[in-house]
Amino acid sequence: RMPGREVAVMGQGNERFSSLITPALTTIDYCGEEIGRRAAETILQRVSKSRMDAPQTARIAPLLIARDSTSTLG
Repeated sequence: RMPGREVAVMGQGNERFSSLITPALTTIDYCGEEIGRRAAETILQRVSKSRMDAPQTARIAPLLIARDSTSTLG
């Protein structure tokens, strides 16, 4: 079976190698940098006491990175 032609193949985590292999791997990016940035900002605000509100839930949508491993299917 040929990925991207006869079967769709998908990964998760958007690892660097995903775009380097053939065919390039479709993947999900969980936006770890954005999650870390928001967490660090909140921690620094709480330590400096500039933010003292109740804990909140933030939703950060994952991103679908479509590449060749699923390109010709569907």
